[in-house]
Amino acid sequence: MRARPLHLLHSEGKRAPFAGLGLDAAILNDFVQVKKGVVGNGKAGYFWAVATRTIPAVLSERTVPMVEVVNTGSPAQQLDWTGKPVGREIRRGDVIYRGPCRIAAAGTVPCYGFGFRIFPFALRAPGQFQLRLSSMSLPQMLSQAPRIWRGITPRKGVADFLCDSVHVKFDREMPFQIGGDAEGYRRELELEMCDQPLELLDFNCGPLLQGRRPFASA
Repeated sequence: MRARPLHLLHSEGKRAPFAGLGLDAAILNDFVQVKKGVVGNGKAGYFWAVATRTIPAVLSERTVPMVEVVNTGSPAQQLDWTGKPVGREIRRGDVIYRGPCRIAAAGTVPCYGFGFRIFPFALRAPGQFQLRLSSMSLPQMLSQAPRIWRGITPRKGVADFLCDSVHVKFDREMPFQIGGDAEGYRRELELEMCDQPLELLDFNCGPLLQGRRPFASA
């Protein structure tokens, strides 16, 4: 085993490997409620939460939420669907994105849990997090769900960026989660990188442990 650095996000006085506003937070919040019932934990709980709670809530929306994301840190960079840089650097104070958005999430690690690789490019640039913005419709999300789960980025409806500090502002209250914990609703949010990473012990260095989750113990 050996030590590995784990970089974290900072938001509202808390540190976590990921956080988000929108549909991803709604799914996690719904999953928390489902766990209190008869379905329990695991992938089945996630799918049950999506089918019985999240989808009906999305269908009841009359309009798509609108968001403005501003870079408040060092130069940010947009990535294409393969993770390669595209376009010019986005300077401090510039608008990263303005438009329809159902998910505004950021992570310093690839996975939410259960192998759900929502941030496949999170480890590309230590000291920065992957910001993922999605305007995909519900039918698009459902049809692409298996591919997104495996870390395959759709070519349309998703915009990815590498950043170290952003200000997110929606036109309405949105579900908020940090580190997978339900934190109510927010209209605005500051996300930034922590100054110092955590040092974790990695027990997955041996050839027999390849492919398992990268951080096994703190």
